[in-house]
Amino acid sequence: MNKNILKHIIRYLLIIAIIILCHQIFEFSSETGNKSSKTSGKVAEIFINTFKDGKNMTEQEKQEQIEAIQHYVRKGAHFSVYMLLGILTMSCAITFKWCTEYKFDSSIMFCFLYAALDELHQRFVPERSGQFTDVCLDTVSSLIGVLIVLSIYIISKKIKNRNSNKPKALAERNVQTGIKRNVLFIASTGGHLNELMQIKPLFKKFDYHIVTEKTKVDDSFKEEYGDKISFLIYGTKKYPVSYIFKFLANCFISLYYFFKYQPEVVVTTGTHTAVPMCYIAKIFGSKVIFIETFAKSLNFTVQDFAKAALFANHPIDLGTRCTVFMNSKVKQAQKEGAEVADISAGLAYSVIKNALYKVIKISDPDDLGKHIVVQGGTFYNDAVLRSFEKITGVQAIRPDIAGIMGAFGAALIARERYDGISESSMLSIDKINSLTYETKLTRCKGCTNSCHLTINKFSGGRQFITGNRCERGLGKEKNKEKLPNLFDYKFHRLFDYEPLSEEKATRGTVGIPRVLNMYENYPFWYTFFTKLGYRVVLSPQSSHKLYELGIESIPSESECYPAKLAHGHIMWLIKQGVKFIFYPCVPYEHNEYEGTNNHYNCPIVTSYAENIKNNVEELKSENIDFRNPFMSFESEEKISKRLVEEFSSYIPAAEIKSAVKAGWDEMMACRQDVRNKGEEVIAYLNETGKRGIVLAGRPYHVDPEVNHGIPELINSYGLAVLTEDSVAHLGTVERPLIILDQWMYHSRLYAAANYVKTVDNLDLIQLNSFGCGLDAVTTDAVNDILTKSGKIYTVLKIDEVNNLGAARIRVRSLIAALRVREQKNYQRKIQSSAYHRVQFTEDMRKNYTILCPQMSPIHFDILGPALNSCGYNIEVLENDNKSSVDVGLKYVNNDACYPSLMVVGQIMNALLSGKYDLSRTAVIMSQTGGGCRASNYIGFIRRALIKAGIPDVPVISLSAQGLESNPGFSYDIPMLKKAMMAVEYGDIFMNVVYRTRPYEAVPGSVNALHEKWKKVCIEQLTKNKVHMKEFNKNLRAIVKDFDNIPLNDIKKPRVGVVGEILVKFMPAANNHIIELLEAEGAEAVMPDLMGFLLYCMQNSTYKHELLKTPKKGAILSSTLIKILETFRKAGTKALAESKRFDAPSKISETANYAKDFVSLGNQTGEGWLLTGEMIELIHHGVGNIVCCQPFACLPNHIVGKGVIKELRAAYPEANNLYKW
Repeated sequence: MNKNILKHIIRYLLIIAIIILCHQIFEFSSETGNKSSKTSGKVAEIFINTFKDGKNMTEQEKQEQIEAIQHYVRKGAHFSVYMLLGILTMSCAITFKWCTEYKFDSSIMFCFLYAALDELHQRFVPERSGQFTDVCLDTVSSLIGVLIVLSIYIISKKIKNRNSNKPKALAERNVQTGIKRNVLFIASTGGHLNELMQIKPLFKKFDYHIVTEKTKVDDSFKEEYGDKISFLIYGTKKYPVSYIFKFLANCFISLYYFFKYQPEVVVTTGTHTAVPMCYIAKIFGSKVIFIETFAKSLNFTVQDFAKAALFANHPIDLGTRCTVFMNSKVKQAQKEGAEVADISAGLAYSVIKNALYKVIKISDPDDLGKHIVVQGGTFYNDAVLRSFEKITGVQAIRPDIAGIMGAFGAALIARERYDGISESSMLSIDKINSLTYETKLTRCKGCTNSCHLTINKFSGGRQFITGNRCERGLGKEKNKEKLPNLFDYKFHRLFDYEPLSEEKATRGTVGIPRVLNMYENYPFWYTFFTKLGYRVVLSPQSSHKLYELGIESIPSESECYPAKLAHGHIMWLIKQGVKFIFYPCVPYEHNEYEGTNNHYNCPIVTSYAENIKNNVEELKSENIDFRNPFMSFESEEKISKRLVEEFSSYIPAAEIKSAVKAGWDEMMACRQDVRNKGEEVIAYLNETGKRGIVLAGRPYHVDPEVNHGIPELINSYGLAVLTEDSVAHLGTVERPLIILDQWMYHSRLYAAANYVKTVDNLDLIQLNSFGCGLDAVTTDAVNDILTKSGKIYTVLKIDEVNNLGAARIRVRSLIAALRVREQKNYQRKIQSSAYHRVQFTEDMRKNYTILCPQMSPIHFDILGPALNSCGYNIEVLENDNKSSVDVGLKYVNNDACYPSLMVVGQIMNALLSGKYDLSRTAVIMSQTGGGCRASNYIGFIRRALIKAGIPDVPVISLSAQGLESNPGFSYDIPMLKKAMMAVEYGDIFMNVVYRTRPYEAVPGSVNALHEKWKKVCIEQLTKNKVHMKEFNKNLRAIVKDFDNIPLNDIKKPRVGVVGEILVKFMPAANNHIIELLEAEGAEAVMPDLMGFLLYCMQNSTYKHELLKTPKKGAILSSTLIKILETFRKAGTKALAESKRFDAPSKISETANYAKDFVSLGNQTGEGWLLTGEMIELIHHGVGNIVCCQPFACLPNHIVGKGVIKELRAAYPEANNLYKW
């Protein structure tokens, strides 16, 4: 940038800063004496709470302290603000040539006059008075600021004059002597620091120093970099008063660091706390390079980057997720010192794997054949082409026109469709050669969507507009034909209620966020609260601006967009002054269909209010009464009981029940209205001969901000739009399904798809929010229902990015395909989509090998032989490795979680290995029936078997609830007894081995002792009869032997490992984290497996209390807990009495730990147990915790990452880390 232009920009920025500061001083001076005293009192109180332990003082003691220092706070404010004014004024004066001679005088005079005017102004403010002493203090403060700038200015001038040739001289010196250049890397914390760390491998090329903000998270860098890293004070703009002081302090600290390290070059992200250092470096003649420029200086063009991949030795495995999350893997690889070539090759492999296994969804590259032509601009990249050839084993043909073959295809289609009569609108070759165009960007003003329009104007007066959601963007009338749009109808039917006036609202105001389950149940809540005399304030229609309002409190970036929006809606209610906000957690919806396995909400819809409670700080700072009770919508009776419990302390029970009845009736009426409207639209289509699209998704997909105007887009193509719940009642789900039908919203999808497949003038497009893990189940199921009956299945994946390009292409492709079918008179045959599984029979039990996927070797090494002694031939797989992950990628839906990929990969790898006789092989898998995807792993396995051409392999469900029956597999008491003993043995081994192995005096002695006792345990459990006496004796002896094994007398950091059950226990899934921690000099601590079984039992108690399930379930579970505790009793006692080991807590104690942070109604996945385990570890002195969360694990968004903020506040000494 031209230096004069830069000087002008700096000058105007300084002028703006002076104006803002003067205005702020004027605002402070305009406060009445009473208000001003309150402001300074608050600052004094913060000081006392921070530095004088004010939280433990009585109110009287605190007030006395505030009064004692309040005077100094006010004078300190005068000093700081006017010193800053002096700094800004002098800095500005230096930029004016005419001011050079008088820069000092003019700056002091300006500050003096403003101080005098400010004090004069205060004489006219109630309860305030102007004081001459304050004018003097302000002027002296300004003088100090002016002198600071003047000193820096004079010193920098001298340095610049003396060292005008310094860069060249230094460069020559460095080349001649081999001395590395002195480079300072600086960034604020968080994402900026992560961005800086991307170039970590380059640090060693320089004599470097790092500067960042000091936070608990960044403390770990001190251990890694030692004296190579320094810290600035951390400050956030959320607290503007303290931020000003901290920023000023950082200016002086930056000056100190600059003179201490004297960098030739400063490399920075250029924002926030790095700004002072950038200016200081500029003033003193050092070079400032922004990180993007620094990266470009490596001289890597796109072509070079692609070419480097061809010579990679060890390509990095970057997975097949979307670009955003692949980017984080690239950053990690860079931190670990990966070569550029290996990263480039890894990206090329990922592109191809994603295309083959996730988009085309082939299971074997051989299915593509031996003669393959590739097309598309991506294949101009030689590395991508070579990756394709390596994976498929085929030498592909890449035409010279690969990047424009789509244009050739369009031309061929146009020729095919030409009727031979119409005049072609194609330009002549002369006009094509002389064609010119210009592009303009603008916003459509037709509605509140404000679509980004790209207007391409061509010579000849033609123009083409893109980016519009409807016809208004083209200057036409929106939906001119008035085609039905049930998304719009349903949105208004749900929310167009008129709240009570403030005068009629006898019980006050309640705020309700327009999010997630409110798109299902708002008519109930509006009616309920209105009948009770509340004025219902509903947050407004979603928008991107509303999303940004709450973006700071979102705990996990991989949540779905509808969930992220909830933070903005809550913030809007808070900013409106609403003091009572109601956002219930609803695990169960009203069951609308017979034959379903359950009627859950998804884990996010169920519990997202918990994330709001734990992450939106304003709920506490603004004293909001935020209520998020757990309750079930299964029936009017159940929700009535629960609401009586919630409100009966101040509202009569009879009044509550009456309001519930009115609300329930209104909710049912709303749903019936939508169904009636659906029937109206179907009749309209039949009468007019038009077509319709059932745009199927979740209730909250009717939110225009979530669906991004896709319904209007479909309308613009002459198609009516229906919702899934407007037609679902007309369809009958053909059962059994291949999957577990357990989510209410999805049951509607299956019913709607079954109806659509029976009619010719309807088609279905499914909306899928990015991050919705449950759609790994539903998309495949809906696809089966439609395609088996000859229908075309289309799915649109949507997130917070408002770009309809891909959606437009897919919708137009569907329309084109339907047109071709119509022209060719395509005839469909309607077929049943029911799936009839292969049962494991009595005869199979005699000679079948049952494959069991590995989960926890330390447990399953004992469990496998124990179960085999009961008359089965169970083989626990040992192929939990990278190869299995690659196999899983071929068979598992792209939205399935990592554990399912591991499980399916192990099984398919084994079955396809040739090791087993597939006519005598079965698979066994646990099935909990819970609300996350885990219960559908069996469905994933069966789908994989069909895909691989071996559908006759039986899959056995191991379920306490008896979700499926198999005549050849059953459990009796001896078998269950052995299984529980095996689990407890594994838990004890895990406790004692992990506790002693890092300290063993004789290397290998702990593992040897483990192997010795493992043989003893297997020998006991493979006997025909097992006895508790021998079992308890072994447990005590194991603990005693490990308690006495020789250890080194050293202390190592203890690191707890928690998380999703499979990733937590399986070494291959957690990248062998136990071995890694021990190799890095730490001791790993892992909560036990029996705790998870006890958690599953304990849940029934809370379901009865919170969700009004039958009491007999709670009684049975309490009995089972007592039985399980008997298996734990001897081992727990031995551990408690030992000198080295910690005994596990009772499950009731773990629940008590968790309940202050999350409700015990959180029961999907690891639920509240995960939170409880983290707190239990902290109580046992394990302050470092790694939480292993699979990508987009829905329950862990709530009970894992969602509680980290609150845990850190409650236990500041703890260090919670995340491993994805």
